[in-house]
Amino acid sequence: MQVTGLLAELKRQGGIASEQQFKELQQELGSSFKDTIDWLLAQTQTWAVAPISSFHVAALVKAKNSQSGVFYAVGVNVELAGLGLEVSTHAEQCALHNAWLHGATEIEHIYISAAPCGHCRQFINEFKGAKNIAITIGDKSTTLNELLPQAFGPVDLGVEQPLLGNAASHHDESRSLHHHFAQSYAPYSGGKAAVAIEYEGATYFGRYMENAAFNPSFSPMQAALSQIVLANQEVDFSAITAVTLLEQQAGKSHLGASKTVLAQLAPHAQFNYELLSSSCAPAIT
Repeated sequence: MQVTGLLAELKRQGGIASEQQFKELQQELGSSFKDTIDWLLAQTQTWAVAPISSFHVAALVKAKNSQSGVFYAVGVNVELAGLGLEVSTHAEQCALHNAWLHGATEIEHIYISAAPCGHCRQFINEFKGAKNIAITIGDKSTTLNELLPQAFGPVDLGVEQPLLGNAASHHDESRSLHHHFAQSYAPYSGGKAAVAIEYEGATYFGRYMENAAFNPSFSPMQAALSQIVLANQEVDFSAITAVTLLEQQAGKSHLGASKTVLAQLAPHAQFNYELLSSSCAPAIT
């Protein structure tokens, strides 16, 4: 398969490439492993949606699944015009969520086109084995431990199972919103959550990811929107036809923020809401 075909396939797969596909790309390019990574970052950087900053960032996560199979997950930054900067998605968040959604149980390496900001360093720190995760920015290789010394993380708030700490599931395209809700990560609030977005005949899911520092937490709405960006060319969020938010009753809620985002992006889309009690019994449908 030619390079253009491999890139198109990467889009069709939502920014996910198997180890074999990566090797095929490397062979087609006739490049070293590192040069292939750099080429992929440069190509996928163009997928970013950055109407506010005009600063395009790409990230590539090398991960393993429960069968120890290696795969690669792309991520890009996503900014939402007309909304607050706090609902922007960073490339590292996008890539890590993409890897997790597609069955990652271990993060081996993160490759980034620009140095990670403090927000993203804290976000990465939530994952299993975080301090030893290798991070490469351009020609510089380092670890999160070097980028985030004296870090504050899950253990400081009594959480013994960080993100991926007990992961054993595999990716399945038929998984339902309730599956993604169950897989979401909310050890601090206890409020699991997930979103399903209907866009141009397909359904895109986003899982909630909490963080020990709270603010770097990744909302399910942001997560699902980033999945749309990874799988489509020239994204038009106004084409969203429906959004369903499923969340667990807790001391916080994604309801208001999700409705605000949808009202700005696709005001005519249908919004559905389901709230589960703290025991996960259906409460409101």
